[in-house]
Amino acid sequence: MLTPAQLDGYLDRIGFHGTAAADLETLNALHRAHLGAIPYENLDVHLRRKLSLDADDLYAKMVVDRRGGYCFEQNALFWYVLRAFGFTVAPIDGQASRELAGHSPVPTHMPLIATVEGRRYLVDVGVGDGFHEPLPLEVGEYADGIWTHRMTVLGDGIWRCVPDPNGALISFDFWPEEPRTIDDYRAPCHLRATDPGSPHLRVMAVQMPAERVKTTLRGAQLTFAGPDEPDGKRRVVLETREDFAAALDVHFGLRLAVDELDVLWPAARAQYLAWLKENGG
Repeated sequence: MLTPAQLDGYLDRIGFHGTAAADLETLNALHRAHLGAIPYENLDVHLRRKLSLDADDLYAKMVVDRRGGYCFEQNALFWYVLRAFGFTVAPIDGQASRELAGHSPVPTHMPLIATVEGRRYLVDVGVGDGFHEPLPLEVGEYADGIWTHRMTVLGDGIWRCVPDPNGALISFDFWPEEPRTIDDYRAPCHLRATDPGSPHLRVMAVQMPAERVKTTLRGAQLTFAGPDEPDGKRRVVLETREDFAAALDVHFGLRLAVDELDVLWPAARAQYLAWLKENGG
């Protein structure tokens, strides 16, 4: 669990200055502040570093080192935070883009379910272009500023969240009636980061949602999606290592060491060129 000093450090990192109450207002504020401060990123996968779901390691990475993380890391840290606030919350199995990829016997995502004031909510800070505030575990469409997200039931205890279509994620399915523990996701987290067939190994990704634009870096290409962009989307190709480093800093608040950039930039460029070839460029 997080120590009181670590919790204070986390709250400072996300710029949260509210009250320490286990209510819906606090949950919404924490969720929104986390998404606005800590980017989604899988760069450590491409740096071949071992990922951890321990509270101390997550705090060191995302708070002390001011990095981001991918879904298992992000939601694990948020789970520790919510528990420290006194929320009733549990991790659950999830699978991204299951409708296209087919069912996986191993969870590929780890959202959370929180119960607040007698109502259950889908909590997920591990989707880089997802929803800013938790969604009620109820069928329907939910406005999120200019974005709209949808919740449906597939049957057999399976739900589907369809984030706003302006984002990169098509959907993810989840199992809210089967609460787990963080320990249940240590093996899936490792597998997702090391399996040669994992999309995280194929493409490095960094994402940050804002009120009117969703910013995504895949390989060496930046994408800005939102109503203020021409045709709803604008792409910028990063041509140099300096462009790459600047984009990570300016758009995501990530300042990487020289040796990290030595590894990441050539891989990012190669991934973009491969994408270009596949798409007839």
